[in-house]
Amino acid sequence: MESERYKNSFALVNSDSSTNLHRSVLKKSFLFRHLEKQKELLKEAHKTMLQELQKLEVEHETMMRKLYELMNTHTLNQKKMEETQNVLEGRETIEASSQSTVTSDDEEH
Repeated sequence: MESERYKNSFALVNSDSSTNLHRSVLKKSFLFRHLEKQKELLKEAHKTMLQELQKLEVEHETMMRKLYELMNTHTLNQKKMEETQNVLEGRETIEASSQSTVTSDDEEH
């Protein structure tokens, strides 16, 4: 009797371990598929982020060029305003302002 009980308990343990093994394989398989999907999603996100970064870099470069142009224009305008103010206040002679006028006329032709 004792040997039958031992055989029955051994059979239960055996069936439980095969069931556990089967569950373990299923879990690993599910986990592997899940990780593969996550890998693909991460690759796609990486690709999208790189494209966005490239667009932002181009936009940054364009804005920096425009800022440079604006700063140059602002500097030129400031110089012209200072020259005009100096002429109006009498700091420069009429000859100096007429020379700059002649120079600018020569550049236009």
